[in-house]
Amino acid sequence: MTARDDKTQSPAPSGAACPRRETGLDPVLNSLYRELGPYLAPISQEDFQRLLADGQLPAPAAGAPAPAAWPAPSQTGVRRVAYSGQGRWPELPPDEVALEADLAHSAHPQYQGEAWWRRTMVLMAAWNQARRRLGHLSPYFQQLISHWQQPDWPDFNQARRQADSQGADYQEWTAAQFSRPGRQDQCQAPLPQEMHGPEAQKAWHDHLDARRRKGQYLAGGTPPYTNDSFDLYNPQHVGYAQTQLDEIMVLAGQVLANDPQGAAILLAQAIERGNLPPLALELVPQLRERVLRLAGLPQPRGQV
Repeated sequence: MTARDDKTQSPAPSGAACPRRETGLDPVLNSLYRELGPYLAPISQEDFQRLLADGQLPAPAAGAPAPAAWPAPSQTGVRRVAYSGQGRWPELPPDEVALEADLAHSAHPQYQGEAWWRRTMVLMAAWNQARRRLGHLSPYFQQLISHWQQPDWPDFNQARRQADSQGADYQEWTAAQFSRPGRQDQCQAPLPQEMHGPEAQKAWHDHLDARRRKGQYLAGGTPPYTNDSFDLYNPQHVGYAQTQLDEIMVLAGQVLANDPQGAAILLAQAIERGNLPPLALELVPQLRERVLRLAGLPQPRGQV
């Protein structure tokens, strides 16, 4: 099966559960995957192990130059991508720098401070994970090329921009598109071009409304407290903060998976930026001391 064969898979019977499969990983390959993760296209660990077993991941020749990255022009994303001096990340055309500067401020608090292209990579990973949960285990993205060389990069980048403009968590934005009413086959992932646009915007607002009706709050927009007024005995405050903490944990696993202090680092950054009240660390006592130390804040009494 090719990387895109599952776009044409037969729809699952009505009412039938979407197929899925669980596989184990060799510990050595699992470690190798984590080390090479930042330099690979967004492929799963299972696909990585299979490609190694098939001999499809040859090592590049010593001193070989990095391939140029020039995606096709698009009105919905980055029109072209240039490599930085280090050859590892894309650069924006000058006229899009101002746009990304604005989106960096309106993005979900947990993504603020991350480079625009890394935020797009996180959204791509969220979409691919959701797709695989539907049972589509064959690789979608092309291997051995960078994220921004993928043909669908412009669509994912535009989806990320739209999510940033709403202050949306990328997993929640993705969930909204996967559960969009009226989709003919809920066992098929929405195409990348369906992840943005007017229908995607409507799906997001419907998703927010559904969550609010259930008494659930997403950690986007304006929190129901200030850092000084946060109350551990207020269910609305705690619910919002807990959602924010959960999202930080997910983000740490996506962008700092190789750092054992990843979650603590992101929590400390959220506190330093004023996006998380220090008192909310009482909800994660196992990380509290480490986060306070990283943020340069005093330890609670009785703590060293």
